[in-house]
Amino acid sequence: FSLQIYLARQIPDSGETDEKNEIGRIASETELRDYFLRYIDIAAGGFAGFFMILLLLMMLFMAMIGGSVDMQTVSGSNMEAFAASISTSGTLGTLSLFLILSMVLGYLLPGVMGEVLLAESFGDAFKKSWKLFSPSYWKRTLNGDYFMLVLIWSAIVFVAALILSWLAVSIILLPVALIGIYCLSLYNAVIYVFAHRYLD
Repeated sequence: FSLQIYLARQIPDSGETDEKNEIGRIASETELRDYFLRYIDIAAGGFAGFFMILLLLMMLFMAMIGGSVDMQTVSGSNMEAFAASISTSGTLGTLSLFLILSMVLGYLLPGVMGEVLLAESFGDAFKKSWKLFSPSYWKRTLNGDYFMLVLIWSAIVFVAALILSWLAVSIILLPVALIGIYCLSLYNAVIYVFAHRYLD
């Protein structure tokens, strides 16, 4: 998170130069401590905000599932009875609703992340993470440029995640997967900044 914040602060000042070369230049000129310590307060604020949001969503999910599944069936070892309980108790509807909610939040996330990466303090980053639930923010995301950016980048991340997951299975290829994750996180920061710009 600190690494992404550091990079996000460099991108707006990079002008019209080639992005790939610019990112390489920034990375080569940066000391390791700058990545992790210069914006640690902002990173902590954003992390705390998103962690609380994740906890709330998990609690909501568990409450929704707990209200629609017979917990005695879940605690038992009969998987057929458990599957039947899911299909007849309305749990499929609950799961579908939660999947739709997750997709909506995933659409909103890049712009919110852009706001958090460019925050000025712990409190500012924490507060901006909660824009995920702001109706006025939702309206700003309803534009074509933002939609296309999120759609194309989501497809790229999905394909990259499949490839990196496949590479990570092999102990020999694990370093390649880790380098890929590192590079993907760098480009994520760039995309978040662009997503934020499309909302201004």
